[in-house]
Amino acid sequence: MDFYLYQQKFLRRPRMKKLLDPVGYTWAVQVIRQNWPLERLYNEHVQRLFETGLQEKLVGDVHELAVLAGFLRFLPTQSAGIDPLRLEDIVMAAMVLAGGHALAGICFLCELLLPNINEAQSQSQLREWQ
Repeated sequence: MDFYLYQQKFLRRPRMKKLLDPVGYTWAVQVIRQNWPLERLYNEHVQRLFETGLQEKLVGDVHELAVLAGFLRFLPTQSAGIDPLRLEDIVMAAMVLAGGHALAGICFLCELLLPNINEAQSQSQLREWQ
């Protein structure tokens, strides 16, 4: 993920944006032997790497070397042109519009026929009472 974010500075139109609130966390882990005599010295060294910002520089260097070596390729820059709309772009909107019109037509017919049905039922009930 860091590599893709690193590429953003070389693209004319950035493709991604880093979320302000991360979805999840992963911890950087280095496995060492229990009771290793150099553990305290190693931890201090790693802490100084992060504090001085040298770790960020090393990550940037690794990204550049990965591209130069051919292990990773940059994303191609997309053109900033505007393409005209095709029929496939508006099919779903047209289907939703047609469905809405069909539902509105059904509701309209129900409103037209409902008073007639209610009137017929009330007349039949009056006949039963008489």
